[in-house]
Amino acid sequence: MKEKLKILIDKCFKTDVNKIKKLASKKDVICFDLFDTLLLRNVNKPHDVFSIIEKKLNNKYPNFKKNRIDAEKKARECSKYEEVTLEEIYLQYPNIDKQEINELIKFEERTELSLITINTRVLELYNYFIKQGKKVYIVSDTYFSNEFIIKLLNKNDIKNYTDLYLSSVYRLTKQSGNLFKLFQEKAKIKKDNAIHIGDNFRSDFLSAKRSGLSAIYLPKHKDEKVFTYPENDIEDIYLNSYIKNTEQVLNTKLDYYQRFGYERFGVFLFEYVKWIYNSLKSNNIKKVYFFSRDGLIMKKTFDIINKDKDIKSFYFEVSRRSLRVPTLHIDFSLDNLFSALPQSKTMSIDNFFSSIGLDINKYSKALKKHNISFDSVYDFKSMKNKKEIIELVDDIKDDIISKSVEEFELFNKYVKDQNLHGKFAVVDIGWSGGMQRFLEQTLDKLKINHEVYGYYIGVDERYINNKLVNPNLNLNGYLFNFDKDKNSIDYRRSFVGLLETLFLEQNGSVLNYSIVNGKIKANRMNYEYIEDGKESYELKEIHKVQEYAIKFVQNAVNDQILYNRKMSSIDSFKGILSVGETPTLNDIKMFGNFRFFDDNLFNYLANPKFILYYIINPKGLKRDFLNSRWKIGFLKKLFKIKLPYKKMYDFLSKFK
Repeated sequence: MKEKLKILIDKCFKTDVNKIKKLASKKDVICFDLFDTLLLRNVNKPHDVFSIIEKKLNNKYPNFKKNRIDAEKKARECSKYEEVTLEEIYLQYPNIDKQEINELIKFEERTELSLITINTRVLELYNYFIKQGKKVYIVSDTYFSNEFIIKLLNKNDIKNYTDLYLSSVYRLTKQSGNLFKLFQEKAKIKKDNAIHIGDNFRSDFLSAKRSGLSAIYLPKHKDEKVFTYPENDIEDIYLNSYIKNTEQVLNTKLDYYQRFGYERFGVFLFEYVKWIYNSLKSNNIKKVYFFSRDGLIMKKTFDIINKDKDIKSFYFEVSRRSLRVPTLHIDFSLDNLFSALPQSKTMSIDNFFSSIGLDINKYSKALKKHNISFDSVYDFKSMKNKKEIIELVDDIKDDIISKSVEEFELFNKYVKDQNLHGKFAVVDIGWSGGMQRFLEQTLDKLKINHEVYGYYIGVDERYINNKLVNPNLNLNGYLFNFDKDKNSIDYRRSFVGLLETLFLEQNGSVLNYSIVNGKIKANRMNYEYIEDGKESYELKEIHKVQEYAIKFVQNAVNDQILYNRKMSSIDSFKGILSVGETPTLNDIKMFGNFRFFDDNLFNYLANPKFILYYIINPKGLKRDFLNSRWKIGFLKKLFKIKLPYKKMYDFLSKFK
């Protein structure tokens, strides 16, 4: 009941910044509350600070939180004043001496400094009144000392206030109204010429009013849209509070894509790349190569985390096609050829030629000879057993090998230019280790000594095709790894297109290599998301997602608690997973019409036709469902109502 009443009060007193400026500008004296007004704590409740201290103390003071709460309660019961000091609280802490009291006071103050951040939204108001020449005071109920509060204000760039009025100094509180009365008397404030702004309805509004001051109640900004991560630990509570404070700290209203980037993609990206960094350190790997195109934002993140630059990072411009074609001549056979091709459900003859680096238009006679049309499409698993395909490959075998050798020589130059040798890591989004296989085949052919470690978001069941060719592939998966655990769960299976879209590089895929002015360079294909020289709407929105993901990474690297916290891979993925597997209609509206390009063809992430169309044309449902790159999103957008879409997806997937 109390919480419901508070929510009702907050709604009634909701006041925007411009209205506050207008109301307060009529006064010569502006008075601000400190905690939860000018400053925010990245915890849900003040007592959460003690949980963090207890964890940091690592059992040096067992049951610290309980003892600290009890000590404060006892100090208040024993005090003859309205307010107590931090020292008086610790004097009531059981079984510690004077030196330990000083140690704990300093520890609590350091922890508070690390947990507190500026409320930029209110700081804007504060600075506005300073510039107007108003007398600005800070009045706060707190047990912290005057010296510590000054340190806290300086750290958060709160300057030029006229004076501080702290309950710990004057031993009077705002809640009783006596601190306000003393403030007016001591500062010689005329009651009708001052206004107080704060977040506590009782202390900052009602008590201020009762003491004769004007007052503005400024409720803490709450946004129910913020995603909440599982809270297994005090550090998880800290993360959720940190995210909830985002708009106030950044002083901006985030749109859907910015919010998604900061609180979902940013958290996952940070934890994933931190895992890579820690793995490289533990394996004493000094060089890491991020594969284009998905690797670009991973490299940006890695370079932020790798502050000491003790690991050299490189952006390696490659693609499946640019790595595949140069290796086809190595141990050429029909089986090896098909194991190197994209492992898709179906393959068009046009895509087949593109994948082996040949121009289909130059082979019309060969196609005609074997009764293959330009628009032929095959089931991929049975394609290599088709008589016409076997004979076609035999006819064009020399051209495949010749093209492969030609591109191999150029790729060889690129490899040497990139200093690719010895012990190093490669990083990509995933999923089967194919690009790593092609790269290692090339290095073997060139007799370049190498020890390669592959790091991926996940390693799915298709890894076996590459391990059959190279059993020594070192594959490491963050979310899942079927190479190491056959019972792994492929969490992104139903929305792989949505996940991969988040990593778009904003440049075309690498086609091959050439020498320009004596230097080897990667040739890029036209970028699919540039239309008539302009960015497509998908690309513009992904820019936002990535920009705010990087903002989170930058903030997290500089936050000791966020950086040192341990988070499971699946927990870090839950922000994305919740959209992928249990999307709202708004989630689908924001991402469903995004196009996903693969080998020059595109499908929408989740853009079904109408139910009536599929009733008349049930084969169309199967086709569109299989082509969708976000299958649960497809089903939700189709039916719209609440249904067990994950179970429906799992059932329908059996009929692929």
